[in-house]
Amino acid sequence: MKFPDVPNMAQIWLQKIPKRILLLGRYYCFPRHNTKPVFVLGTARSGSTLLLSYLSDFADVHHGGELLNSYMVDGVRRVLISKNARLRHIRYNLNHAGCSYVTVKILKWQMEAHDLSVADIKSEFQHGKFIVIFRRSILAQYLSSVTAKTTGVWFQYQRASQAGEVTQDQDHEIVIDRQELLAYIEQLKGFYRQLQESLGDESEVIFITYEDLVEDPQLQFQQRICPLLGLPPQKVKTILKKQSKGTLEDRIANYEEVRDLLEFRLDV
Repeated sequence: MKFPDVPNMAQIWLQKIPKRILLLGRYYCFPRHNTKPVFVLGTARSGSTLLLSYLSDFADVHHGGELLNSYMVDGVRRVLISKNARLRHIRYNLNHAGCSYVTVKILKWQMEAHDLSVADIKSEFQHGKFIVIFRRSILAQYLSSVTAKTTGVWFQYQRASQAGEVTQDQDHEIVIDRQELLAYIEQLKGFYRQLQESLGDESEVIFITYEDLVEDPQLQFQQRICPLLGLPPQKVKTILKKQSKGTLEDRIANYEEVRDLLEFRLDV
């Protein structure tokens, strides 16, 4: 999937208007649903899309989208809007879904763009559940982010030809800027440290790694995610396709210059 370019934003805004009217009408003119939000928190290329693809396979779980991503139809605008209005936008969309659980994906850059903290979200949605996903290998995550930005492709389907997506694997050689990578490492560590301090070890929160999810998704759902949400275990599957299959050494043109940074691991 590719993100929309600037000219296409006009089309997105035209789609936002009727959607907004529908949300407000359903919220204020009809009985409201007792929906439980599941906030999936992470950073770009942390594995949140993969996690959501598994969750969406449950009949009682609805994917609410990226409600703080203004580049998407369901996303709230970033300017001339108060913090309370941003939170209400999330509430309107939760009510619209009509399912027991609605997942809301929120990334680091979206929280920063809207000046929202985890404390704000917890205060507004006191019965919400939180799943925080991260990658242990920061270098692999950075490479994935750079590759996606370079190619413009952020995820692929297993049956790409039917979904209208590109089918080539993303195994392009990428040159890594060492200083940018070091700054990226500090940003990620700071963000997840803040999440850990804000969310703690509460019963409504789990921290999960991308590596564990890829290695054994069934185990992660059976032992951690399903108990958190009160869902009966089921066989999980995804329609997403792994985009890059080469090793870091194969995919990084200046691997020798940054190989020492492999030791930087994220451990929340």
